Amino acid sequence: MDNLITRETPLFTELISKIKTMENEIEAMKEGNLTCAAKWLNGDAVMRKLGISRRTLQTYRDNRILPYSVVGGKFYYSIRDIEDLMKNNFVPANL
Repeated sequence: MDNLITRETPLFTELISKIKTMENEIEAMKEGNLTCAAKWLNGDAVMRKLGISRRTLQTYRDNRILPYSVVGGKFYYSIRDIEDLMKNNFVPANL
């Protein structure tokens, strides 16, 4: 009976809290009011998403290919700027 979850168990309270947080985030997305964390990615996330190395990302900064912000010595990149980079460099297929 150790796996039983009731209203009194801490796990139940934690689950309800997480569900409410997710609900609030979904509502914010519907309204277009994304949180700051949802609008910006750190360098590691950008490298993973674009499949590039740390050096390539630095080159993008140095050559002003990808705009960035620096906070506390960490680089952050706008998701919108990353999407624009991909759109502006789109090469259509010849059909």
